[in-house]
Amino acid sequence: MRIAIRAEGVKLPRALLECIKSRVSFALARFGEHIGQVTTRFWVPTTRTPTGQKYCQIEVELSLPKTLKVEAMDSDPLVAVDRAANRLGRSIIRQLTMNAVAPAAPSAAGPARSKKRKGKPAHNNRPEHP
Repeated sequence: MRIAIRAEGVKLPRALLECIKSRVSFALARFGEHIGQVTTRFWVPTTRTPTGQKYCQIEVELSLPKTLKVEAMDSDPLVAVDRAANRLGRSIIRQLTMNAVAPAAPSAAGPARSKKRKGKPAHNNRPEHP
C-alpha cells in the first residue's frame, strides 16, 4: 500500500505528516491485499464554512476496478483523518462484500417444496368419537 499526502493551502509539519501516514496505514492495514494507491489530501474550504476548518479527503484505488473517496472536515487534521479513515474502512467492507462471490444458484427445478396433505393428519393421537 502506497500512501501519498498532499496539503493544499495548509501547512502541515513533518511530524504531523508522519502521524497522519501512520493513522491511515493502521486504519487500512486489514485490507492490504485489496488496496493499491492511497492519496490523502488536505485543503482549506471556501468561505462558507467556519474559519479554521480543514477538509481531509482520502482516495483509495481498490484491487477491484473501483476507486473510493471519502471526506471529513475538522479544525484538527488528525481528527479529520480519523473520521475519514473510519468511514473509508466501512466503505471498503461494503464494496468487498458486494463484490464477493455469490453462493451457488438454486437448481433449475427450483427449491424443494414440502407437500401438504389434505384431510386428516397421518398421526392422530386423539380417540375417535362415536
